Amino acid sequence: MTMSALRMFILAVSLVTLGGLHGCGGADGGGGQFSGPGDTADRDGDGVGNAGDNCPNTPNPDQADQDGDGIGDACDNDVDGDDIANNVDNCPMTPNPNQMDTDGDGIGDACDNINDGDGDGDGVPDDQDNCPATPNPDQDDLDGDGVGDACDDDIDGDDVSNNDDNCPMTPNPDQMDTDGDGIGDACDDNTDSDGDGIQD
Repeated sequence: MTMSALRMFILAVSLVTLGGLHGCGGADGGGGQFSGPGDTADRDGDGVGNAGDNCPNTPNPDQADQDGDGIGDACDNDVDGDDIANNVDNCPMTPNPNQMDTDGDGIGDACDNINDGDGDGDGVPDDQDNCPATPNPDQDDLDGDGVGDACDDDIDGDDVSNNDDNCPMTPNPDQMDTDGDGIGDACDDNTDSDGDGIQD
């Protein structure tokens, strides 16, 4: 073998050896964590590999994802998926995009003590409340129709709605208003339409 051929042989063996050494230590060729499609690294240490972890940087071994958006609840800034961020959502675990809060207690109706049976928070159980969606602890019901005054469109029960009734707290279906002052005779303390000091 000539000197030139011998040198070529030694060079070839060296390259093969170096290539083999470079490949040792892990699938990524650097002796570190695995990478690529078959990644089995677990950055957050929750027992779920990064590739299949819906919160790869936040431990969540249960992988709960309430709104099914592929982002785990543990790292989802809108857990219930109602487009209201958790930190301002009055029902962060229950979808309620309208944020309705009838009793104004800061807890949305959709999740407000659902099991306490008092939706409007007035201290009267819904099954006994004559206005279950409107706070009215006094339960006043002027016309005795079973609908509390706080939510009754016709408080005096004269078949004239409150907005149109010239005596909304006094029954007067005829809406008589002798002096034309907009207050019905049935509840007008002054019916002196001609100003002569004598009641009409």
